[in-house]
Amino acid sequence: MLPLRTCVSCRAKAPQPTLLRVALHTEGQLAVNARHRTGRSAYLCAAELCVQRALAKGLLPRALRRTLEPEAIRSLKNDLECQLQRKTP
Repeated sequence: MLPLRTCVSCRAKAPQPTLLRVALHTEGQLAVNARHRTGRSAYLCAAELCVQRALAKGLLPRALRRTLEPEAIRSLKNDLECQLQRKTP
């Protein structure tokens, strides 16, 4: 049985491998779908609407319990867009 996680944007529950994982490592670096397991993480549906809503409404910084600099948010947005392109057939 796969563990369920909740999307921070739409609050839907889904199996962990189907969601995008945004991790804030203990060193303060953000990563998308990283295998590194330490630090805080948040999950997003692999849908453009969920990603846009999470970034526009500040849901990811709240879930990660960290204020994110504008440059970090731009970089994260690019990383998430790349992951979305990989997930869509």
